[in-house]
Amino acid sequence: MNVAILGVRGSKMTNEERDRATQKIVEISKAYDNLKLLTMKSPNGGINTLVELYADATGVPLEILEYGDNMDTWRKNCMRIADKCDCFHCITTLPKGKKSCHHCLDYTHENTGGCNVMKWAKSFGKPTNLVIL
Repeated sequence: MNVAILGVRGSKMTNEERDRATQKIVEISKAYDNLKLLTMKSPNGGINTLVELYADATGVPLEILEYGDNMDTWRKNCMRIADKCDCFHCITTLPKGKKSCHHCLDYTHENTGGCNVMKWAKSFGKPTNLVIL
């Protein structure tokens, strides 16, 4: 089962949120048989990096797509993840400011590019899950 997990950048997370995110990644991973994780290489730490660290520590197969060097490459790789996954999870935090998530157009959670990929995964008919820590 190809399970994609993306989410909020590291600078938008407290240490407590990092701990809860790690716990959530473990929970998600244990819910699937024949697990292969998908994420993107993140220059910003956060959820994507926690997924990478979890896979390295446990030996779970992992496919990491690169951000690329421009928005077009980033979008193509995001679409690739949305297409390849069997299930998509986006992990984020409660909002830190007064801005809405410009992908979801609501104020319930911190903005993350993972929400954009989640929208694409939904459009491909994939089950999705937004986790707000």
